[in-house]
Amino acid sequence: MKIIKSQKEIIKYCNNLKTTTSFVPTMGSLHKGHESLLKEARKKCDFLISSLFINPLQFNNPDDLFNYPKNLQLDIEIFKKNNVDLLYIPEQKEIINSDLKKVDSGQGGKILEGEFRPGHFDGVLTIVNKFFELIKPDYAYFGIKDLQQLCLIFTKLSHLHKTKIVPVETVRDSTGLALSSRNTLLNNNEKKIASKIFEGLNSLDQLLKKNDSINIETFLKDFYRKQELLKVEYILIKKLSIFNENSINISDLFGGIDYTAVMVAAKVGEVRLIDNLLIK
Repeated sequence: MKIIKSQKEIIKYCNNLKTTTSFVPTMGSLHKGHESLLKEARKKCDFLISSLFINPLQFNNPDDLFNYPKNLQLDIEIFKKNNVDLLYIPEQKEIINSDLKKVDSGQGGKILEGEFRPGHFDGVLTIVNKFFELIKPDYAYFGIKDLQQLCLIFTKLSHLHKTKIVPVETVRDSTGLALSSRNTLLNNNEKKIASKIFEGLNSLDQLLKKNDSINIETFLKDFYRKQELLKVEYILIKKLSIFNENSINISDLFGGIDYTAVMVAAKVGEVRLIDNLLIK
């Protein structure tokens, strides 16, 4: 595995690649969810590229940025184990400077999760756009757990860079808790509490198969109300077509299916977690 830290070197290296490339951007603190992205990305390409960059522009809370888990040496070993060909680990000053082109996420970045994290999606799109400019991947892989991020990258950046965006299913632990780098900040008891987020969504999914007229918001509010240590920030239900833009239909990202998303954000202690359910 080759590691590159210089922006000039990554541009030169990627410009000389004459093969199909897949790209998986990460912020490090890798887990099985990241490994799933890397495994899926490996299937479609001859050359697998990943990055490790903690993006300060996407954090609303400075404490959240400071506390974000870091384990560089372990991450490098995981990248190697998953057959990454090229790992880009840039210095912050090489990425975030006066030359950085800011990307506006528009109305799609201000609704849903964006209403609770102003500017977050602008920060995500700005850095992903920068990496797409440098690396020029044929394919890029993102998890469905970060659903709004996935949809915005598809509508705002995919066509611009001619990069095919591939969604990857959420990976969960044995309790159903969606894997996240922030899970390392939870103790075992807190993880059990956090698993109730998905338990509610999964119970809803099973119930909808029997009775699709159920009131989704009422069901989930009643379910989460019983979980005393789970502080629910929001329950949102929207058709993903809300992200359609000009001639770009979000259903194209999901094989032509126009899903409705049920999105939940909740805190366990001081750790904020998100999860979702897609309904046909």
